Amino acid sequence: MSYEYMTREQLIVELKKKDKIIENIVRCASIDSLTSVLNRKRGLEDLYREIELAKINKEKLTIGFADVNNLKCINDNYGHITGDYVLITLCNIIKDNIRKSDFIFRYGGDEFIIVLPKTNIKESSIVWNRISDKIKKVSRNFKYEVGMSCGFVEYDEYYNESLKELIKMADFKMYESKSKIG
Repeated sequence: MSYEYMTREQLIVELKKKDKIIENIVRCASIDSLTSVLNRKRGLEDLYREIELAKINKEKLTIGFADVNNLKCINDNYGHITGDYVLITLCNIIKDNIRKSDFIFRYGGDEFIIVLPKTNIKESSIVWNRISDKIKKVSRNFKYEVGMSCGFVEYDEYYNESLKELIKMADFKMYESKSKIG
């Protein structure tokens, strides 16, 4: 397409169209298509940025490793469409109960990471209790048991944990939490 014969107004319209296309491409590259939360690649990039900000500003940062309980059973007994609905519902509950500065991303199939900047471990527990209560309330509407387990760890610049180590620690805490459920 040649821009040299366009009026200023036509050029503005064309550039706005291209901007929309670019926005859509960026969105598709950043968002998990099922749950509408950040995908793993984008989530890890944003988490790394938050760790760097926490270091520079000497602020707290807590991450939670969350896992959907019994998703395989739900998929096997009620189908994958139902399992997908559970994932979407749980992600929406989490998104609705965290601040704008917080975020969640899909780490794997039924695993999610919740990032809470400027939040200590005690405050993250309050956030998770609120989320858990909402999940329990919504769970009553299902024919099957729906739940999540989550383990939180607080970033500490003095330990200088790597991103990978921080996630590993949160994953371990999640398994501790899950073992208490049974």
